[in-house]
Amino acid sequence: MALEYTETYRGYGSYEQGSAVRQPRHRTLPADRPQKRAENGTSAVSVPLTVLGILAAMCILLILVFAHNRLYAVTSEISASRVRLETLQEERDKLAGQYNGMIDYRMIEAEATERLGMTKPNGSQTVYVNLAGADRGEVLHGESMLGSLSGLMKEGFSNLSVYLSAAGT
Repeated sequence: MALEYTETYRGYGSYEQGSAVRQPRHRTLPADRPQKRAENGTSAVSVPLTVLGILAAMCILLILVFAHNRLYAVTSEISASRVRLETLQEERDKLAGQYNGMIDYRMIEAEATERLGMTKPNGSQTVYVNLAGADRGEVLHGESMLGSLSGLMKEGFSNLSVYLSAAGT
């Protein structure tokens, strides 16, 4: 064991105000430290622990490889889906253009005038709407309010269960 001396200064400011006191401090040198050795002279780390560490490292490496492969597969699927989405959007735009091109207003006007007997309104015509009739309401179904409400709730829950079962598959 070796002794090392450190100087501590007492005082509040410069070195001259206090007196330096040398105090010994014990320090162990690497040669003084006892080495842990097994009985046969090998290091204290056991062989099973070393094998376990190597196996753990190999498992982590395998997990990383499989995770990377899965990430690559998912990225490829996303890329293919984006290409398909762009193709479908182009097809949608093309079909919308064809649909809009199929609407021929002259043909619609001819059909309305010839077959339905309609005429084009002019500025001298006046249209009257008769609102003199009394307002009234009819009950289309003879069910009570609670009966129709319970039917609506049953239908809503059945639709919800169908939706959830379809989403789960």
